[in-house]
Amino acid sequence: MKMISRFAIILSIFHLNNVYSQEFTISKTDHLAYEVRDLNKVGDFFLNIFKFEEIEIDNPSLRWFDIGDGFEIHLGENKEANHEKIKANHLAVTIDNLEIFMEYLKSNDIYFESWDGKKLQYNIRPHDNAFQIYLTDPEGNWIEVNQRQ
Repeated sequence: MKMISRFAIILSIFHLNNVYSQEFTISKTDHLAYEVRDLNKVGDFFLNIFKFEEIEIDNPSLRWFDIGDGFEIHLGENKEANHEKIKANHLAVTIDNLEIFMEYLKSNDIYFESWDGKKLQYNIRPHDNAFQIYLTDPEGNWIEVNQRQ
């Protein structure tokens, strides 16, 4: 191999290394997507209970919601969806008054609990003292609602 060709290969390797070693930043959180068996039931829950704004899209098997701060939930219908539902895997939203929200849930007969499963109670998150509750959408996907101190 000629010296110029070797030099060109070495420069290319250094260039690629430099490109991939540059720092990057994530500019914002975009969306959370998951599959549901009943798109209308889960979508209506987000629309009617959480009052998320629905984003109009041209696909009858999808429903998208703007939940604020430029973050979205993308629901996709899959009649065979059967994901394990564990509390540690959840969507979390922050509100300004958890007491009012808990009363709102009670008035709509929506069950919620603390992290450790105490019915209709909140808990205080140890690392930052936020108040938090957990509830599920109609298919059992967990949602944390918290109020930061």
